[in-house]
Amino acid sequence: MTRILILENQTDLRSALERPLAHVGYTLLSGSIDTQPNADLIIAPLAIGMTLLEERCRLPIVLVADHVAPRCIVDAMKLGAADFLVRPFGGMEL
Repeated sequence: MTRILILENQTDLRSALERPLAHVGYTLLSGSIDTQPNADLIIAPLAIGMTLLEERCRLPIVLVADHVAPRCIVDAMKLGAADFLVRPFGGMEL
């Protein structure tokens, strides 16, 4: 089963990510960036995700942001982001 580490500090946003993923059977990990070796995928806010990408994290990273310029999305993808979600989003987009 795929293990997903969600690096979101805001409880309501974290829950919005966790509910649909848990519903379809993903294993969700809680913790910090130090937990990442146990994960198969990381979902992170823009700032944390970009830092991980710049540090050449070996895991796929999905970035999440509220409002973002298209150029930022392009830069993230060039650094190796697996995907980019812009809030608000629904369970189907996850």
